[in-house]
This record gives sequence, structure tokens and C-alpha cells, in this order.
Amino acid sequence: RHPKVPVYISPDRVKGVLAIEKEFSPEIIIADDAFQHRRLLRDRDIVVIDATEEKENYRLLPMGRARESFDSLRRAHAIFLTKTNLVTSDVLRWVHGNIRFNKNIFNFEMIVDKIYNFSNVNLARDFSGQAVALVSGIGKPQNFEKILNRYKIERHLKYPDHARYDEHKVREILSLQEKMPVITTEKDYIKLKSYPVLEGKNIWVCGLQYRSQADLETVYECIRPNHN
Repeated sequence: RHPKVPVYISPDRVKGVLAIEKEFSPEIIIADDAFQHRRLLRDRDIVVIDATEEKENYRLLPMGRARESFDSLRRAHAIFLTKTNLVTSDVLRWVHGNIRFNKNIFNFEMIVDKIYNFSNVNLARDFSGQAVALVSGIGKPQNFEKILNRYKIERHLKYPDHARYDEHKVREILSLQEKMPVITTEKDYIKLKSYPVLEGKNIWVCGLQYRSQADLETVYECIRPNHN
């Protein structure tokens, strides 16, 4: 979405940041997945928590996926709880009860921005009430279905997360789009657009965005670095 923003990949976070500063002198550098990377000095720590994550995964490694306990969230400047509209109120209460160690908690809903054509990003459509098929290679395909629940989902081609698309998968998609509109994710679109045979077909891309339940200025004020 932001092709002009430079992205650095480095096994050494500090060296990566120094390289970015030397080449671009940016005002802001965002380090992904760096809450435990203490050697990298940060102005703000923002922890993003997926509300749809299974409770079992919050157990510490190796039993779950957590690197630290909930108590560690005390040192975060803000917590962004995402996809809150895709879970029940009971789940939200459980998550909020466990992250209560931080007072700066902001809820974000995941919503559809627009459904645009595979070949022309300016051509948007709404398929409400229509039969459609989905194609995804993501970690939680059930969330993709929940977001598009106003459509009649007849079929969902679910590939593993980070799946590589090949000619066999592309043939499956081509066969499916002959019967009904096929909607895929932007993550999958990046991979699929390398196949020219899909151009001009009945294939669409679901653009998503997050909507804050709090006033955005309140969010910005919380995460804005203070250099005074």
C-alpha cells in the first residue's frame, strides 16, 4: 500500500536502524515484532494483540506462543487490540481482563475497505447477497469468511499460510471464477498478480482496514513520542 516507504530486513535490528538513518534520515522508524528486542532503543512500544487468537496460545513457550506473561504489558506505551468485531463479548472481556495491566488499550475493528478488480484497482464492486468464492493462503481463513459474511460464500479455496502459488493452484482459481466471482486477500493478490493469465478474469481483491473505536487523536496523543 505504501511502495515509497523503504523497508529494511536485517538480522541485527540496531544495524538495520543505523543503515536507515544514514540513507534516509527519516522522522519515524517502525520496528516490527520488537517488544522483546531490548538492545534497540525505542521511544514508544506499541503491542498489537489479535482478539481472535486462541486462549491456549497465550500460554508461555513451549506450551503456547507467548514469550512473556501478560504482566509484561506494563512497560508498553499502548496496546492495540485488533479484530474486536470478529469475536464474542465474552472473549473480549477475557482478553481485557488479562491485559488490564496497561491503561492505554485501544480497540480496533477490521472492516472491508473495498472490493476491487484484480486488473484495475479503480474498479470496485459490492457483492452483497451474491454467491461468491474465496481464495486465501493466510493463517486464519475463518476470519476472512467472517469479514465477508454478508456474501453467500459457496466455496473457499484454503491454502496454507504463506503458500506459494503454482500453475495447479492458478488452474483451480481459473476454473472457479468461471462459475462465480472469486475474492482473494491483498496478501494473496501480491503473489497472484505475477500470473498474467489471471488478468481480466472474474477475480476480485478484498481491501481491508482497521477502524478505531476511540477517537484517533486520542490514539495519536498516546503513541506520539515526546522529545522535550
